Amino acid sequence: MHPLSFQTRTADQRRAEQTFHNYSLSKVLRHAMSGERLDGFEAEVEKQFGGSVGTQSRHGPTITVPWGVLAGQRDLNIASPTAGGYLVGSSMGPAADVLRPYNVATRAGMSVLSGLRTDIFIPGVLDEVQFGWMLDETSPGPSLTPATGLVQMRPHVACGVITYHGRLVRGMPPGMLDLFVRRRLLQAAGALIDRVVLDGRSNRGTATADDMAEPLGLCNITGVQRFSAAGVAANLLSAAVNPSMAAVANRAGSDEGSSFVLSPGMRALLLPTSPTERGAIDSTGRLQSKATHCTAGMAAITGAYGEWSNAVLGLWGDGIEIAIDPFTGFKNDTVTMRCMVAMDVAFNNPAAFSVFTLA
Repeated sequence: MHPLSFQTRTADQRRAEQTFHNYSLSKVLRHAMSGERLDGFEAEVEKQFGGSVGTQSRHGPTITVPWGVLAGQRDLNIASPTAGGYLVGSSMGPAADVLRPYNVATRAGMSVLSGLRTDIFIPGVLDEVQFGWMLDETSPGPSLTPATGLVQMRPHVACGVITYHGRLVRGMPPGMLDLFVRRRLLQAAGALIDRVVLDGRSNRGTATADDMAEPLGLCNITGVQRFSAAGVAANLLSAAVNPSMAAVANRAGSDEGSSFVLSPGMRALLLPTSPTERGAIDSTGRLQSKATHCTAGMAAITGAYGEWSNAVLGLWGDGIEIAIDPFTGFKNDTVTMRCMVAMDVAFNNPAAFSVFTLA
């Protein structure tokens, strides 16, 4: 296992990436439905970027749709601050770009490592940085080495199933079909990543060999600071939100780049309930002057606050692996597409996050 293991692009892969706009998802689906082997440009892309790197062929043969294919066809671009520039975090690779419009965690600023090949280790911080003063010119200085460690990341294969009517593939124009399937793939991947990052392996009790298949999310890891407001929603600011902000600022040293991620239920409690009432979330959608995001991937009636660059998403392989099952729904003329993403999540400084709830 290496400290960091990314794929080094070959000359053939770089040439393929430059012409990803020629890739046809509709052609891939039609070949998979009919059991035919891929040919042409799509076969070359599979040769260069496929091979079931993420799943290690543990779930049967798959076709890899590279992140670069999806990024080359994306609808949104990051430009001015009001168009999303403030949301861009410390991310690397095309996966971060293509997932951002569909995924709250990456919009909040989560770091993304894509193209991984093996298990990796990232440095972790176990306590806050401390400082001391030199007593005189001969003093060796105080011993203030912060506790650090290594956080291991390894691929966990998440699988989602998309079912659609066979007539959709046969009758829809290729361009429209590509757009439809691409959005479905990215919506599924984005929702999955949010749930895993924020609430992975929740309500499972003691870890077993089975639930170890799912990464551990923010709401369930140790080291995260936790606050709870008892009683009514009016107590949320004083007992939960404000203490969360203070705790993160104290442990991270600053919260200039921090933001909130809320569940729909928690956001509803912080919004005004009438046109004449003031809510904790202002008219610009900010909470206590901080950017606020909302996702159903967060645990119910829960919010989190933190410096999201301290969260790391690792993606193995070069894209979303798909497998087509044209047989299960044959009588109903439906097609099932299984989508697999090999991923893990790590928090190299858990104390830079707070989780709060309403008890």
